[in-house]
This record gives sequence, structure tokens and C-alpha cells, in this order.
Amino acid sequence: MLAIIQQDPVSGHQSLHATQRLLKGQILTSFSHSRILETPSRFTLQVSAHQHILLSPPELLYTNHSCGPNLYFDTERMEVVLLKDVDQGEELCFFYPSTEWSMAESFQCQCGDPDCLGLISGAAVLNDAILSRYRLSPYIHEKWLERMMQIQ
Repeated sequence: MLAIIQQDPVSGHQSLHATQRLLKGQILTSFSHSRILETPSRFTLQVSAHQHILLSPPELLYTNHSCGPNLYFDTERMEVVLLKDVDQGEELCFFYPSTEWSMAESFQCQCGDPDCLGLISGAAVLNDAILSRYRLSPYIHEKWLERMMQIQ
């Protein structure tokens, strides 16, 4: 097992953490879906306009958001890929708008990254300069390109 769920004793917040040093480009795990929904929920990844998947294995539900992510959910290959080296014990996190055009629930980010975006609502509300900094799922990248074409 390359990752385990840990619970913060003070807040009760649960998160996924590396059990060993992981390297950029490494595949953390393959994933699939336990269910496909037509609308997003706070626990789904968007794979197309009307397909939002609940993740399997369920431990991946504890992969939290960060504006400085170390993971990417490759919804084409159905693999979780490391974007940078991760130390043992480090929290594993991804950029929610990389898989969500319009999120079911916005939230105020508190990731602590120097480039934290604050309110997280999905890729639809982010400008091109911000989106260009992140690896985006194929569907989100396609939506972004469509939006850029409409502006021209």
C-alpha cells in the first residue's frame, strides 16, 4: 500500500498520506468508478458533460484539494499520477478544478500554498493564465479550449 488514510486528532479531518517516498511520474494507483452520476457531487470526478464518477478504491475519496497539487487524476488512463516527488508521510492532494468544470459545492481553500486561489468553484471560473499552470483532465482541457475559441 503506497498511501493510507490519516485522521487529524484535533479537527477530525481525514486525508490520504504517502507511506513511502514517491517519485514524480510514478503511478500511485489505478482507479475505476463505483458509480456514475449525471450530476456532480462533492465526491465525484467529472469525466464528461454528464458523467461524474464515484471513485474506487474508496480510499481515494480522502485525496483532498491543494492549489499546489502533488497528484493528478488521469481520467483517460484511469491512473493517479505523481506530479512531483512526495516524502513519506506527506499528504497526497490534487487540484479539484483539474477534473471539475463547475463544482457541486464551492469552498474557501486553506491549503497554505503561496499561490492559493482562495475560493474554489471549478475550472469554469478560472482565467486562462491560472488554468495553464495545471495539468487538466481531457474533458476539462477540452472545455477550456472551447471557451478560448468562443472568446476569439
